[in-house]
Amino acid sequence: MRALYSRHKIEGFDVTTFYGHNEPECSPLSCNGLATDISVNQHCLFNTFAEAKEAIERGFFKNSEPGPYRIFAVYTIL
Repeated sequence: MRALYSRHKIEGFDVTTFYGHNEPECSPLSCNGLATDISVNQHCLFNTFAEAKEAIERGFFKNSEPGPYRIFAVYTIL
């Protein structure tokens, strides 16, 4: 059986808050304008999972929205 979305392109990785613990809420990169202070791509996303993880570990999001934070891969479906 062929997958419904067989063609996709990764656009980058976003960090979202999970303060309510059951669903993603906010992307501090765009919601809080943090993308102006760190290197992101044209989609306002990190290029790699490692970049997103490092930003969390270094406390880049500390003074934005309350965590916890989770990393999501963002795709375009072709």
